[in-house]
Amino acid sequence: MTSVRFSHPRLALIAAEKGAIPAFRTLLSCFVTLWLAGGVAWSSSVFGQVTLDKSAVRIQLKNLEEITASEVWITPEGVSIRRSEPNPETNRVVNWPWSEVVRVEQTRVDLEHEPKPLPRQEIWLTSGDRLAASARTIVDDQLNIGWVEQNERKATPIPLETVAVVVFDAPLNLFARKTLREKIARIETGSSQTNDTALLNNQDELTGEFQTLDASQIHFLRKGERVSAPRFRIAAVAINRELLVFPRPVPRKWRVTTTDGSFFTATEFKVVDVAGDKNRQADPASENGKNAGPRIEFLLLTGNRLTIPQSDLATIEYGTPEVRWLDDLPLKSREHLPWLATTLPASLPLEPEIVTGPLLGLVETLAITAPWTLSAKPRSLVTWELPAGRHTLIGRATLSGATTHSAAAIGRIRHNDGTLWESPSLTLDHPAATFQVEINNRATGRLSLEAVAGPVGNQGAEIQWSEVVLIAH
Repeated sequence: MTSVRFSHPRLALIAAEKGAIPAFRTLLSCFVTLWLAGGVAWSSSVFGQVTLDKSAVRIQLKNLEEITASEVWITPEGVSIRRSEPNPETNRVVNWPWSEVVRVEQTRVDLEHEPKPLPRQEIWLTSGDRLAASARTIVDDQLNIGWVEQNERKATPIPLETVAVVVFDAPLNLFARKTLREKIARIETGSSQTNDTALLNNQDELTGEFQTLDASQIHFLRKGERVSAPRFRIAAVAINRELLVFPRPVPRKWRVTTTDGSFFTATEFKVVDVAGDKNRQADPASENGKNAGPRIEFLLLTGNRLTIPQSDLATIEYGTPEVRWLDDLPLKSREHLPWLATTLPASLPLEPEIVTGPLLGLVETLAITAPWTLSAKPRSLVTWELPAGRHTLIGRATLSGATTHSAAAIGRIRHNDGTLWESPSLTLDHPAATFQVEINNRATGRLSLEAVAGPVGNQGAEIQWSEVVLIAH
């Protein structure tokens, strides 16, 4: 067994291992060291060496305990930390299997509010994953992807039927970026989509059958004729959803984010060295003199494999039947009523929305950049089926898009017909609130997240529900 190690020796262990379960497995004596360098989770669009005395790894356990450590290892079996003692000879390793871990996150206090990376090129998969990579070629109905100046990353060809969108040139301006994403969403949810659609940089659209791709041209079959367009004129291509294959749910999986803005879901992973030899450790330095360290090979829900340097890892979450994310719950309804005036009766019915594919997505605003986030415009209500039993719901509600201090919104968590939690009024001055809610559901019930506008309306602001986890006890 090979492990991956998060190691920051200049930090002390902030929290002890209170509540830790007994060691689930004896660690092998040989570890592959993982230095979380080269950038921090969603920290900056310019990546550099991590300042060790301002970095830490935060572990969130299923029992709701949080531990911040300076030395952490991960393996396909679980997570381990080294507990610092005054006497180094008494230092010992504490282990948790993945079934006891909710989240492992690399953090830096000095970069918490820094701008987040905005990839120009992306691959959107039918699983909801987004890879910050460029489309290279299409061969035998498979998409080959690559990276610029990141030779240590590799990916096996992706079946074209699992590629929902190929973004060739996303704007860095947040408003223009949001406009492009809204156009893509309109195409994806449109009932009339019977072809692949290319969005051009001049706002025009080109429809047809997306056939081949090379270094300079994109080739379509349109009304029986071959049509080509230069890559630099294409912003994105949305694939005809009628031809796509969506992966089946799996009971156990990892959600991973990386420092370049990618996020993906994997059913398994293993540690390999820079040479791809799984049976030996990586050399301490690569040919160019830089410490490359091992790489992590992930098997994605879409069936292809993605290999990334360990230094690019930002967060890893583990989902099981007992630790579930919102997209794992059966969706009952999603309703929305735009805020118009305070004189509207509160009992006015909401309009149901048609939801296809994953409900959660990527949010990119000045206030928050986060994957697997539910974006809710006041007034909206999203309801899931909640299984019987005792549960804990944790997460964060953040106001985004507010441009004036009078803009406000309130988030509510509802169980059946009652309200379990209500946020304070979220404003520019106080934009976020975290929650931890206990739910005792004696029979199958309803769990709802609601966004409500403030007294003068939300004025374009939204509530972003992020890092939401439902833990069964």
